Amino acid sequence: MGDGGKIVLVITDLEMGGSPRWLRDLAVGLKRDWGWRVDVIALKALPVGGISSGKTIAEQLQEAGISVRTLGIRGAWGFWRGRRALRRILAESGAEIVYSVLVHANVLTALAMKGIDKARRPRFVQGIHTLQRRPGWHWRALGWAAKFGDAMIVPSGAVLERVKRYGRVREGVVIPNGIDVERFARAIRVETVPWPEGAKVVGYVGRFDRVKQLDLLIRAAGLIEAVHLAMVGYGAEEGRLRALAEQLGIQTRVHFVEATAEPERWYPRFTCVCLPSEEEGFGLVLVEAMAAGVPVVAMDTVVTREIVRTGVDGILVEPPGSPERFAEALARVLGIGGVAPFSPTVPPGEGKSTGERVAERFSVGGMVTRHREFFNKIRESR
Repeated sequence: MGDGGKIVLVITDLEMGGSPRWLRDLAVGLKRDWGWRVDVIALKALPVGGISSGKTIAEQLQEAGISVRTLGIRGAWGFWRGRRALRRILAESGAEIVYSVLVHANVLTALAMKGIDKARRPRFVQGIHTLQRRPGWHWRALGWAAKFGDAMIVPSGAVLERVKRYGRVREGVVIPNGIDVERFARAIRVETVPWPEGAKVVGYVGRFDRVKQLDLLIRAAGLIEAVHLAMVGYGAEEGRLRALAEQLGIQTRVHFVEATAEPERWYPRFTCVCLPSEEEGFGLVLVEAMAAGVPVVAMDTVVTREIVRTGVDGILVEPPGSPERFAEALARVLGIGGVAPFSPTVPPGEGKSTGERVAERFSVGGMVTRHREFFNKIRESR
């Protein structure tokens, strides 16, 4: 039985990163499974081209019958003009709920909502998915925007606590991001790869951003002879990372792969997946890898401990990370280098394999249902 609700989802951009992927799944699930009317608005221009396979996220949303439009914001003046455009769209949308995700979307939506007459103003829910410390003004801006929201949805308790340091949150709820578990568990692997068949491959999927500490990953790979590193994604750091690989003399073992609409097809080609970031608000790539049956290596943080059982699903490296520590963890998971091999062991009494646990805790269906229940609660509390 559908709820018949109307929601507008506002996001900073619809590039191929983790946030757009789970937002796509949320939007499609609300429409398909619960009968919600869903519109998506991106602050930045919609991506065109640059995708190695499949449709862009905007195209996937449109194919599902979801309206997608962009404010085309560029620069500070564009942000100010975008506020007026977004205010007009929201006032005329007939939405009961507006859900903004990521810092720029939260701030712009807060500014837009302030100008809408209270009688026509939808309930305003905000979301943030990072623990990135810099730039510091992001958190001050989030704290300011949170004052104008009715609720805050975050993927982990650590993110909620960080937001509360900077502003008042009227109601906060933790809903972990979800994935289409079957899509990753049953994916058909890509046919052609840029490394030798049978090679040991460490994979990374996501943005090439300084906060991800990918230089640490490249340096660690440089310490393990014959290991190949697959970097699947996009971002401003690509040039610097390529230069680092060349400086270390491992450029023939570091492979940059275009962002793809089908990341699940790369996971079967990886021996393990690594995420060296210390500031993840969730870590979607870890869940995707685990669903695909690929062990992971990640920084040991309060967030990653909620996802990864060290010694079972992979290995967590105690921060601060160093290339040597990551190289040792990678060598264990890869089964090379003479170190004690990684031998996954499910704790007594738990009885759940990695795949079973992912399906139970991090499925798209569960994520959509929890969002839908919270949205219904919010709209009924007017």
